[in-house]
Amino acid sequence: MTLEQLLPIAQGAARTHQVGPLVLLALWWIESRWDARAVNPHTLATGLGQVIPSDYGGAFSDRPNSEELLDPAVNADWSARILRQCLDHRRDDLRSAVKDYSGGWRSAGDDAFDRIYWQPFLRKYRELAEEEFLMQTIQTKLGAHVQEAYPQATAHLQQALYPAMKVMGNVSPGAVQALLAHYDAAGRPRPLVWRREWTDDSRDDWVRQGEAGAVHFFEHTIRAYERWRHITNIVESVNEFIPWTESDMRSLNDFEARLCELFHAAGFKVVVGNFSVGWPRLEHWDYYKDALIQGDYLGLHEYWWPSLPDDGWRTLRYRRALETLKGFPRVPPILITEVGWDRAAADGGPHAGFRKFGDERRYLEWLKWYDSQLQQDPQVLCAAIFETGAAHDWRQRGFDVVGSGIERELAMYVRGADLPITDPIGETQVQVKAYDWQGNEVALEELQATYGIEIRRAEADPDHEVFRLVAIREKRGDAAEIIRVTSNGEPDVGRAVAWHWPDAPQENPSPTAFDWEPNYLVAYTNSNGEVGPGMGTGAYHDPGEPGPHATWVISPSTPSDAVYGLGMLVGTDHYHVDVEFALVVEPEHDLVGDVVENIRNYLWNHLYPGGVPYNPEAAFPKRARALELGVPVTTEHRVTINQVVYAAQGFALGWLYCREGEWDAIVAAEW
Repeated sequence: MTLEQLLPIAQGAARTHQVGPLVLLALWWIESRWDARAVNPHTLATGLGQVIPSDYGGAFSDRPNSEELLDPAVNADWSARILRQCLDHRRDDLRSAVKDYSGGWRSAGDDAFDRIYWQPFLRKYRELAEEEFLMQTIQTKLGAHVQEAYPQATAHLQQALYPAMKVMGNVSPGAVQALLAHYDAAGRPRPLVWRREWTDDSRDDWVRQGEAGAVHFFEHTIRAYERWRHITNIVESVNEFIPWTESDMRSLNDFEARLCELFHAAGFKVVVGNFSVGWPRLEHWDYYKDALIQGDYLGLHEYWWPSLPDDGWRTLRYRRALETLKGFPRVPPILITEVGWDRAAADGGPHAGFRKFGDERRYLEWLKWYDSQLQQDPQVLCAAIFETGAAHDWRQRGFDVVGSGIERELAMYVRGADLPITDPIGETQVQVKAYDWQGNEVALEELQATYGIEIRRAEADPDHEVFRLVAIREKRGDAAEIIRVTSNGEPDVGRAVAWHWPDAPQENPSPTAFDWEPNYLVAYTNSNGEVGPGMGTGAYHDPGEPGPHATWVISPSTPSDAVYGLGMLVGTDHYHVDVEFALVVEPEHDLVGDVVENIRNYLWNHLYPGGVPYNPEAAFPKRARALELGVPVTTEHRVTINQVVYAAQGFALGWLYCREGEWDAIVAAEW
């Protein structure tokens, strides 16, 4: 079957049993190569997921029979059900669960399982994760709305990995940067992120001033938005301005069209509208065409309450808007920048969220239903759940998913229950040591949170040199940024180092393929392997937010990590961090398991890179040993002759072949 055919089947099974659709697709590839009619003649394992049918008897008597399991939907459902049982048994340890699922591997050693099953599974998973259309299709459209990234909220966001996220309030760029690292570690695409800054009550006056008011709004917010540029360049216009009259709508149109021009010139995109639930009046859209032409996204708010009818006037109202906007010169993509339950939408009284209703599970089911509706409308990119990390006042009103009874289940739904996919054999990054100003070792995350720094890792091939960041040291008292470079534990003297800031001149006479930015000053390390560029008043920044500077080691042949967000904390005695790079050789994967098995395959893969891993217990090697054909001289290959697929492998004193899958009918031949 094709990926396009399998995708809806995988989605349905994944939703039913709370396992990841990508996990299922990768698992089915390993089990059957997506052949819905594949049958193992020995175990009777059938179909996509190679599910053992009731025909086998014994403990499998409750399952569908082999004929029923040839139906892809039935097979997928049972495959997902079995994997969910394995995950529950293994407390969501995916590797152990997959090993249990695969049956015969439960008694195999870790090295054999990793080499022949787990590693190919990971490769297929990552290949699928790089399919952009696939990730866009399988993802929920439910996003996060974050006012405060307090610890429990941060944990929820790390677990859910929402595909979109609106941030505002006290959330710092450093907190979001740290969260994005969890997407990278899980092999997930980074989310669509946008920012809304607080504005005071004068915003309505600014809107009614039209273009002149847009200038006031821009000048009032641009400095705050600049601090977010390295995270996102998408910003919100005014929030919930109510266009009571035609004149109000015209003023908003002029205001936002001009505001977009200002932000566009500064390199930002704008979410216009952000209308309150039930607004604007449909007949007023006609006075808003300029804002729709200029805006990058259209923001709408949708709320519901169980006492309200499902009439499309409060939730799914965007469909009425889209119908009205047919024939307009342009309608930008829609972001539902707030969605949820609010009793005020029903009775006009005080705000009260789903936790005040008393049936949290009903709210979860409603969110899933709402998501299913969004999936039908490609014009809508996402909907930010109000709230998934609320400020204290909104928590008190019962809006925050975090801390509720549905928190974990919602996170699993949003993530598609794709557990963190990490490679236990392939994690080889050099660790970064962190020290406070007194020289005490501290958690790296502590300094990152305080100073807003971001570490960007260079890509390097195994056995090749790379400059890795190895240490960050807190510094007080002087304004010099000390950047140290070592090689083989000794100072790397005369090494070129880049010192970047947004307005730095382009003084690099010989730009390299590994430059992180085009403009920077160049300094050369002294006898201590150090450079010490001075920082001026422009380097000051608020705690938790990034500074303006970045640095990396310059080399035409060797990549380097980079550190962004360097600067000095405002209001302090030049508090900052110094950094240290080391020239190292990127290691091979740190293998685990049996020494003999790993060394054998290390040598085999260097002799035949990219081939099937050597398995001494496979059919061909076992037969070759019995016939005394000597060592293998080729990998295992597939050859199609007259539309018949043959497997074959060469050995020193002959070669072996058979029809694909007929391992008990191997034929030996001479060279």
